[in-house]
Amino acid sequence: MLSPFTYNRRRRRSLVLATIRETGRTLWADEKAGYELFKTNCASCYIGWALGGLSIEKTGVRKQDYFKLRGSPITEVDNGCFNITKQEQDSQFFKALVLPDIELTFPCFHDGLVDSLAEAVRIMEIF
Repeated sequence: MLSPFTYNRRRRRSLVLATIRETGRTLWADEKAGYELFKTNCASCYIGWALGGLSIEKTGVRKQDYFKLRGSPITEVDNGCFNITKQEQDSQFFKALVLPDIELTFPCFHDGLVDSLAEAVRIMEIF
């Protein structure tokens, strides 16, 4: 469900926005379903005019633990903001990425373990 919205936002970002603003075309059913899913599950982290980059968020805490799902030991990079602040409450907090043009910023996630946008979206659907 989230995939059509994110794919179409990336692939036809200007077309979708221009169409909605200028021609009155509404989102297609799969885009609308993805947008609703985005608003419900993603918009709290990916906010503002840039759709992200404005908040620091704990990784994967809503539905599942990212680090348990990943299945490998915690590394120094997994400490996130703790590596800068040395404050325990900042452990595993990371800056939310800016979504537009995210397909240009591989690999995905702070640990670089996901090398495809489709796989990153699939994983984020879990959280």
